[in-house]
Amino acid sequence: MTADQIIHLSDTPPIGAGSSHFVFEHPGDPDGLIKLPQPIISTLKFRFYERRHRVTAQRALDRQNLISGRVPVALYRGRVETDLGPGYVVERINDGVGKLAQTCEQYRHAGKLEPAILAALNTYVEKMLTLGIVCGDITLKNLAIRTEADGYEIIQVDGLGDRVIPLRAWVPAVNRLRTHRRFDRIAKNIGLVWNGRMFSQRPNL
Repeated sequence: MTADQIIHLSDTPPIGAGSSHFVFEHPGDPDGLIKLPQPIISTLKFRFYERRHRVTAQRALDRQNLISGRVPVALYRGRVETDLGPGYVVERINDGVGKLAQTCEQYRHAGKLEPAILAALNTYVEKMLTLGIVCGDITLKNLAIRTEADGYEIIQVDGLGDRVIPLRAWVPAVNRLRTHRRFDRIAKNIGLVWNGRMFSQRPNL
């Protein structure tokens, strides 16, 4: 690795953070974001998170023929070396005008969870269940909303993969059960109903 191949980020503020990582714009790849570990996270643990994302995204791609359109997860784009240490690159999800897509959590806080986004959320659900994707952390903050010509598309950008012992990957029934529980929790948090297949508005009483 030469000095020219090291990406310099020390003078660049992160654009976001997760529980284990910081997120930076990729100066050489407008379609990628760089994830670097937070100081409290060991290299071994960070590499485990990286592998989780890579394996889950590849599994989704391998099964893409089962769905219509793209896979509902941000793709893995490889490792990089930076002046802040090693990291890895994931697909950058943009909105309709080239800016970083906002999350469902941001839309919820702004009161913008309109019916068209609810429809996109149900398309995301259908794809996730069809592909059997394992996600340890399905939350509104991990779901990015991309504007399309005919509506919206929701992509999971973080929280992919199983635990150290990949029980959910080994036993699809366990994965389905826990995924349904996650969706039910999301529905309760945003005032929707989860019926085991899709989200819907609560009926007016």
